[in-house]
Amino acid sequence: MNGATMPALSKSRWLAAALAAALLGLASGPGRTAAWTLAPSQRTAVERGEIVVADDRDPAAGGEDAALARAAVRIAAPPDRVFAVMTDCAAAPGWVPFMVSCRVLETTAGGAEQLIAHRVDYGWYAPRVDYVFRASYRDRREVRFANVSGDLLENDGLWNLELAADGVSTLVTYRVRVRPRFYLPQWLYRRGLKSEIPALLEALRKQAEAPQ
Repeated sequence: MNGATMPALSKSRWLAAALAAALLGLASGPGRTAAWTLAPSQRTAVERGEIVVADDRDPAAGGEDAALARAAVRIAAPPDRVFAVMTDCAAAPGWVPFMVSCRVLETTAGGAEQLIAHRVDYGWYAPRVDYVFRASYRDRREVRFANVSGDLLENDGLWNLELAADGVSTLVTYRVRVRPRFYLPQWLYRRGLKSEIPALLEALRKQAEAPQ
C-alpha cells in the first residue's frame, strides 16, 4: 500500500502502530545499521534470561521523530532453529503479536534476498498497518532489513544470531532505525519501546524454544 491515507488517530495509537510495524520487519538494508555490541553488564543480564532494551535518538536522521532502538535476548535453541523461525513467513501470523498476514512477493535465486509484505492490525487500539520490505540473509546468522513502501517513512535494521557461551543457546541482538509519518514526542516513543520490543522478543523466544 503506497501513499495510502491513514485514519486520524491519537499520537499514542500511532506510536504503537509505527513502532510495532518496525519491530516486526525481518529484512535487508543498505548497511547503515551496525550490529550492537553488548556491554558486560548487559550481556550478563541477557545470560540471566532478561530481555535488554535500549534506545538512542538519532539527531542526524531528523530529530525526535527518528530513533534507533536496540534489544537483546538469549534463546535456548541453536541459531539455525532461531533463524528458521524468524524467516518462516507462512507461520509468522501464528506467533508475531498483531500480525494478520505475511506474504513473500519475490525471492532471488538461492534465496539470499526476499521482498516481503506484512499486515498488522491492532483492532480498536490502533490502525491496520501495511508495509513492504526487502530482506537479505547471510550465513543463517544475520538478517538485514530496509523499508520499501507502506506506512513508515523509514524502517531499517539488523538481527544478529550468535552462538552463546554454552554452545547450545543463541544470543539474539537487534537494532532498528525507524521514522514514522508524524512528529513523535520522546516520552511517547519511550513508552512504546518498553512494551512493544520485549513482547516481540518474548514471542520469538517462546516460538523458537517450543518442541518441534
